[in-house]
Amino acid sequence: MLTLEAKNLSKRFGQRIIFRNISFDNKAGRIIGIAGPNGSGKSTLLKILMGLMMPSSGEIIACDEKNRLKASQRMDMSAAVTPYFDLYEPLSGLEHLKFFRKLRGLAPDDSQSKRWLETFEIAERAKDPVSVYSSGMRQRLKLALAFALSPRILFLDEPASNLDSRGNEIVLAEAKKASETMMVFWASNTEAEIDLADEVVRLA
Repeated sequence: MLTLEAKNLSKRFGQRIIFRNISFDNKAGRIIGIAGPNGSGKSTLLKILMGLMMPSSGEIIACDEKNRLKASQRMDMSAAVTPYFDLYEPLSGLEHLKFFRKLRGLAPDDSQSKRWLETFEIAERAKDPVSVYSSGMRQRLKLALAFALSPRILFLDEPASNLDSRGNEIVLAEAKKASETMMVFWASNTEAEIDLADEVVRLA
């Protein structure tokens, strides 16, 4: 089973302490919620968990069925929906899914790509360039892209941002479904979203 343990994580930028001594563990089949007001370090903590940023102190211990995983291996089995991930304006929604599946080394699968575009209700605009997408459509595409990569670890950073009520319903349902087989981390300051979590890490 895939497991991840955060041990006494602290992060500072210069003299500013973002958080200190954060510890928790997660495994496939569970959602960890990361809650806190703006500026409390939710996105920073997710970046550390993803392997994109080093903690100032503490460590991440991730293991699969046989081995302890390096940060690069952890990233290879992860997918994320984040505000700082930019889409490619000239590419269509469908082209995004094809492109990133290829980058991940996954076999082309148009049927699966279309299924996720349908799930997040943007299939009718699948061939339109992202440059004409609204902010809500872009967020739906980011979500479809993350799920289409079939990750073992799913990072969701304010995934309902820019979504209407219907989009919010979809992401809540799909995240809950994904947590049956994936390890999920969900950062939010909305209690209705955090209520999905099996355990909540609260940042001041």
